[in-house]
Amino acid sequence: QSLAKLLNENLPPWPITTLAALAATAALKEDAFAASTRERNQFRRTQLRDGLEALGLCTYPSAANYLLFQLPDNTSPQIFWERMILEHHLVLRNCSNYENLPDGHFRCAVRTESENEALVQAISAVLSSC
Repeated sequence: QSLAKLLNENLPPWPITTLAALAATAALKEDAFAASTRERNQFRRTQLRDGLEALGLCTYPSAANYLLFQLPDNTSPQIFWERMILEHHLVLRNCSNYENLPDGHFRCAVRTESENEALVQAISAVLSSC
């Protein structure tokens, strides 16, 4: 049991399988596809960031396909998180267990334009009633 625990403690948080690594390598060889994907992701990330900031939320710079944002101080992170799930069927990553990051931070995936708009509308609805 101690060997298994030691191995688990030394694994990367998100291990990549051999198949996933091969797929990523093949996809990166497609220069036009990779460039198009980066452009589309940047546009969608900017759209989502702008929508969140229009709600008065603090967002953090990102080059990934997700954004980190902080709720207003007067909003309960737990109630916000629960209501997003119950009322809108959307699960956001609660980042309260991130080291040195205070409560009220959440991470959301960058999705299609319409999904981003729906997410911003759902967050707006929950924030307005919290």
